[in-house]
Amino acid sequence: MNIKNILPTPIGHSNDKEFTDKVLPIANDLLKQTPLSSFGYKSTYGNTEVAEYLKTFDFIKQKILDISYEFIDEIGFTCIYDLEVDMFVSQMKQKDFHSAHNHPNSILSGIFYLELSPGSSALVFTDNKGERNFNGLNPKTEESISDYIIPKVGDCIIFEAWVLHSVPRNNSVNRKTLVFNIHPRVI
Repeated sequence: MNIKNILPTPIGHSNDKEFTDKVLPIANDLLKQTPLSSFGYKSTYGNTEVAEYLKTFDFIKQKILDISYEFIDEIGFTCIYDLEVDMFVSQMKQKDFHSAHNHPNSILSGIFYLELSPGSSALVFTDNKGERNFNGLNPKTEESISDYIIPKVGDCIIFEAWVLHSVPRNNSVNRKTLVFNIHPRVI
């Protein structure tokens, strides 16, 4: 039998260092006062006050919305909802990592890379087909199919929020990001 894999996963990748250079001082101010999160590294994830503060920067919010609508268009879709942005900043040091996860209740997720020291971790995408076990199909091997992007300062990586992704153990002294999730605006 011939097998053909036909469902690729679209991942958007662009670079705007001028934008990330403007965001970095804002992120630095927030990270100075941010303790270690439950993830083991500095992150403002779940801090509603910080999320609302970040939304006051129209240039950040508009950039994220522009990229989101462009991505939706480029992958051949339209969105029936007005979109809303949630965002947070994070900082990883040496040996920090984030295990495989996705972002339920969001349409899109993305990351802007604000500052990267040499040895900063890649962003790894893993095939979600491991979820087949719900119907009694178990993989014959433990191997999963994955791919990665090694980011550069100024990069934005955007993807559908259901995509499983992770950050392997970081080997740099500093990795700062602005992370965002896009979901339907609640009226």
